Amino acid sequence: MQPGDRVRVERGGVTNEGVLLPSTTRDHLVVKLDGGYNVGIDREEADVEVLESGVREVDPAGDDDGGDAASEITFDEDLPTVSLISTGGTIASTVDYRTGAVTAQFDAEDVLRAVPELAGR
Repeated sequence: MQPGDRVRVERGGVTNEGVLLPSTTRDHLVVKLDGGYNVGIDREEADVEVLESGVREVDPAGDDDGGDAASEITFDEDLPTVSLISTGGTIASTVDYRTGAVTAQFDAEDVLRAVPELAGR
C-alpha cells in the first residue's frame, strides 16, 4: 500500500473509498475521498483494502531531511520574549492541487524574516 493507491477503508462500521495520500505520521492514514475532502484515519483501527495501485502520482510527505534544523535567527536578549504561534488557516495556507492537501504558507521564522524588529534587529 503506497500513496497514490485507490483504497477502501473500513473503520467503526463506516466505509470510505479514495486515494491514499502521504501522512506525516505512521499512525494515521490520509485518504482523499471522491467528494474532494481528506480524511485522517487511525491505522490500527482500520481495515484497508487496496483496490487499484498507482492511480494518482503523489509526492512523498515532507520535503525536509526529517530533522529539526536549528534557527539561524539571532535575538536581542535585552528585549522581552514574544511568542509566535503559526496555525495556518485558509488565508495563510496554500493548496497542493495534486493531493488537495492544504499546508501552511509560512511559519514563525518567516514572520521574523519579514519583521526583523521582532528579533531586535
